[in-house]
Amino acid sequence: DSPLNSHIEMWFASESAMLNLYEGIAGGAVGRAQENGADGKDGEGASPALLKITVMRGRDLLAKDRGGTSDPYVRVHIGDELLKARKTGVKDKTLNPTWMEEFEFTISSSQRQEHLVIEAFDKDTFGTDDTLGKFGIPLDTLAPDREYRDWYGFDASADEEETNRGQLELKITLSELVQMQPSAAETKAPGAGAVKAAGPGGAVASQLQGITVLVVGGRGMPKMDSGLLGKCDPFLTL
Repeated sequence: DSPLNSHIEMWFASESAMLNLYEGIAGGAVGRAQENGADGKDGEGASPALLKITVMRGRDLLAKDRGGTSDPYVRVHIGDELLKARKTGVKDKTLNPTWMEEFEFTISSSQRQEHLVIEAFDKDTFGTDDTLGKFGIPLDTLAPDREYRDWYGFDASADEEETNRGQLELKITLSELVQMQPSAAETKAPGAGAVKAAGPGGAVASQLQGITVLVVGGRGMPKMDSGLLGKCDPFLTL
């Protein structure tokens, strides 16, 4: 009946209430996603997706410098969104560079009809960088959860004085995202607004298809710290 025991009992009661709230939210969200189907589509179009592209190597690139070489780098973007473009590092004086650089893009439902645009450039110290070739890959031709690895040639250009035999080796994967909808527990439980993660269309969360782990809580941890209460500062690794 000491104040310390009362404090501990109140703490455990509040922890149990919070755990029950989390379990209700998580269970409702997962169940709603399963009811909507495994692909996460809402019937209005393709699902959002996560696109991973690895720019691996280049070969037989055009020589733009006086010494018969180039200083190539690659720019990658979705559609016309140049402000969100990603670039590899510059490889000095080579026509057969190796990058092995990976980039990720979050693709909205509407962007699933766009192209993945890849363009190589020759880096110039002064003036504008020279293009070494450009091509696009329609995103709607990429099957989800399949790895594509191939050499891609550049599109023909009427401005080229010589045939562009350059190619880039890419590795591409596209994983669809599941849209989680708010659960009944979230909308009715008192104080649920503190844990509600609002998103487009009222989504609670978006996640990759596969394994989802919700770290709910713990109990019975060993007392590792010194002091009157003998607590510990736990964390979890997965």
